Amino acid sequence: MRKITMQLIVVAISLSLHLVLTNVDANAEENSSPIRLLGVGAIGGDAHDLSGLNQTLVPTEGTSSDEIPDGRTFSNDMFGGISAIAWTGVEDIYWMLPDRGPLDGAVDWTCRVQKVRVIVDLEGASRIETELLDTVLLRDHRGIPFTGIASAYESTDSRTRRLDPEGIRVGKNGNLFVSDEYGPRVIEFTASGQFVQEIQVPTRFLVSNPDVSKSTENPKNEIGRATNRGMEGLAISGDGQQLFGLMQSPLLQDSFRETMEQKPTGLNCRLPSFDAQSQFGKEFVYHLDSESNKLNELLSCGRHQFVVIERDGEAGANAGFKKLMLISKEFASDVSSVAQLPRKDLPAGIKPVAKTVLVDLLDDQWGLSGEKMPEKIEGLAFGPDVDDQHRLLLVASDNDFVPEQETVIYAFAVPHRILER
Repeated sequence: MRKITMQLIVVAISLSLHLVLTNVDANAEENSSPIRLLGVGAIGGDAHDLSGLNQTLVPTEGTSSDEIPDGRTFSNDMFGGISAIAWTGVEDIYWMLPDRGPLDGAVDWTCRVQKVRVIVDLEGASRIETELLDTVLLRDHRGIPFTGIASAYESTDSRTRRLDPEGIRVGKNGNLFVSDEYGPRVIEFTASGQFVQEIQVPTRFLVSNPDVSKSTENPKNEIGRATNRGMEGLAISGDGQQLFGLMQSPLLQDSFRETMEQKPTGLNCRLPSFDAQSQFGKEFVYHLDSESNKLNELLSCGRHQFVVIERDGEAGANAGFKKLMLISKEFASDVSSVAQLPRKDLPAGIKPVAKTVLVDLLDDQWGLSGEKMPEKIEGLAFGPDVDDQHRLLLVASDNDFVPEQETVIYAFAVPHRILER
């Protein structure tokens, strides 16, 4: 009966998917297999990885202060700063991706990916446990490890072009696809970190005048991604044939600034689709709930659906928006030929992706809000099935390599029937 009802709604509202998604609210009382929180775990901010790179990091020219904050030291073997997670497809083993390193691009951080076992009690009776299995350095076509330092926007004979890894997904062949917030671009690596290929994005996403910081780069550019607001999310289709990127914020040309020095603002973020041969296809719009919000991950589920993190920039008791959104592109407009989007409201002929709340992390039912709520909820990955009706969903925070802050991991059991529509 429910299937027939949904089909009638689709016809009645002229293919508007929003009401359909609302009709199958993930947390509705009638749901016979509701979402469950299975547990919470953490990795200490002072944890080290298996890279053996224990050099002390000293700030140089970059986007942050030239001095390390009092009482802190940073080394090149820190574990933290996890920006993305991807299931390997094998048991309880995941790839965890740190971003460009401590101090927001001011140090010569060696880019890498961590292989981690994440042990979740499927009955939800115990804390999530983790075990670091391996640390893999990410290298360019010459075998030189990528650097996170912001000043390396041009490569040399001895240094790669800067990389800010923000999204990771595993291909059918086991290779890793990593999105770069600086580019934006996508790079394919083997599971041992060897360079396979670089997938370039259309020029509308690129800045013509790269620089070392927001204050110096954004004013020099009218088109392309805003500084440190590039391809934050990356998804791969179930058949492994198509990739999807998600911009953290609107492109510069889709934003508003009274002067070039001002912070660009807007509501319409682009979601392009492409394949491993650099062939770009349709491009969609994600409409933010607020201009102060950001997007931090994209996870494919079903033919047209994705899970997206939309959040504000506040932590602890000040946090007001930390949501996992379920979106659908099925009836969204293709904007790949639209050179410039409005700052706020879209024209009548352009439909954004439909979205509804899958999990509100600040909802009292989870008991996660309050002083311990991290600012940056950034990682999303499905894992193996919890049972016949539910799939495991892991959510992780980015501690920005701050030793006093933990990397937090939440585990949810989500009904298949919600995710696979």
